[in-house]
Amino acid sequence: MNGKKYFHVIVAFSLLLLTPAVHATNLVLNGSFETPVAADCTNGAAVCRNNGVDTTWVQSQNMGGWIIGASSVDLFNETFTTAADGNQWVELNGDYGANGSIYQDISTIIGQKYLLQFSMTGQFANGISYGPNGDKTASVFWGSYLVDNIMLPVTDCGTQYACGQSTAVYPDTMVWQFFQYEVTAISDTTRLQFADNMPWATAHGMGLDNVSLTEVSSVPLPGAFWLMGLGLSGLAAIRRSRHAPSRNSAG
Repeated sequence: MNGKKYFHVIVAFSLLLLTPAVHATNLVLNGSFETPVAADCTNGAAVCRNNGVDTTWVQSQNMGGWIIGASSVDLFNETFTTAADGNQWVELNGDYGANGSIYQDISTIIGQKYLLQFSMTGQFANGISYGPNGDKTASVFWGSYLVDNIMLPVTDCGTQYACGQSTAVYPDTMVWQFFQYEVTAISDTTRLQFADNMPWATAHGMGLDNVSLTEVSSVPLPGAFWLMGLGLSGLAAIRRSRHAPSRNSAG
């Protein structure tokens, strides 16, 4: 094995030791909102409600592990429009005129880092201007810490109605955007909360789906690994010294 090969082995070994590891267990319950089973809204939420089928979950209710924190939210499935993961998703404004929110209180380890991931979408509704640029807005909280204020463009309207009509429209295929953040626990229980914060609360808020929270850690470095690394470094040094030209060689 030549010096270059020794060098490549040492670099690869070092990178392996320093590679962060994500523990795959999702600490969020029902992160894709697959339970309870949502109402069949093939012809839209308004049709559901007119036929006596309610898609709305209200404050303090437990929606498959998620608690409704403020006002209300809507739970939809793919008979309505596409989810980011699985068959169901949540809209963060259920009723007109009030911002909705949902949360979970999660057991955490003080000082532990976590990877928070989720998908959001700004859905079309009435052609109304929502945020400063006609966008949808929502906030993400980790305990009392504001993780982010998210602003997304309103999705193009689908085939049920023409854009700009008074009846709310959800597109046939939603455009979902993926987000991820690293957060750290400062208590043994941390509240993960998603809240709609549009200045003009309507019945058409931000869409949320595919929520996960996983522990993040570094690969442990046992003493044997360090000794192996030092051994490889020593072998490389010996190899280099054997190939070094002698200064006493005749010219």
